[in-house]
Amino acid sequence: MIERLVTEGRVRLADLDDGEVAEWRRVVNYAKRHGLEPQGKRIEKAGLGGRGLEMRLVEGPHPNSRSQRPKDDALVVPVPSG
Repeated sequence: MIERLVTEGRVRLADLDDGEVAEWRRVVNYAKRHGLEPQGKRIEKAGLGGRGLEMRLVEGPHPNSRSQRPKDDALVVPVPSG
């Protein structure tokens, strides 16, 4: 699957039953947990109207990832009270 994503950038799997969608979601989650995504990229997945799944290979870390959070020594902006 990773090779196909690297080659095509996006993979659409249509006309899947609920079990097949769940299995593909597990495959993607496994790849993420075990560092199988290409360096500097991440896999995003989205449903296709409940009957399929689309997976894309996109650049950079997820917006909610720890690497995107402010550092402890980040500039603090004072907020006036009152």
